[in-house]
Amino acid sequence: MPLINLILKPLKPILLTLGHHIFGTIVVALIGVSVLVSWAIGTLNLLLNALQTPVQLWEAIALVLLVSVYTHLKTVKNHSSKYPKKREILFESDNFKWKAIIHSPSFHSVENMPFCNLHDKRLIEYGGNYVCPDKNNDACETVLKSDKYQLLKDIAESEAEHIIRTNNY
Repeated sequence: MPLINLILKPLKPILLTLGHHIFGTIVVALIGVSVLVSWAIGTLNLLLNALQTPVQLWEAIALVLLVSVYTHLKTVKNHSSKYPKKREILFESDNFKWKAIIHSPSFHSVENMPFCNLHDKRLIEYGGNYVCPDKNNDACETVLKSDKYQLLKDIAESEAEHIIRTNNY
């Protein structure tokens, strides 16, 4: 007997706490289940009574219109957020205008061919260089030499990234 008392003495508080928690859980479960069942039956009775009452025509039409408007607004919101619109910006870099297309906040691209800074026309390739296609003004001296093209495009891409980052596009 003394050996059993030695074993049970340290376990006594643990067993009492465990029994208390089990009893409390059973009481809460019984009360909770009975309340839940009575609530479900009451809700079911309320729903059945509501379904048995006649509905006015204007109430049915209003309900259909409200559900249609809600569905339309949710559809528009979901589709517009999935496909964000691309934004385009024109910016100057080394006496040329470049067009940047912002696909998302983390992705953009700069178009390959710059614009003439004076006439806002895209440069064309002529004689190995890129020149302004303006026919009305022979005095336009906008020329981009082909050996400087890649350097200027890289600078323009860097500037576009800076503009997009600082202006929170």
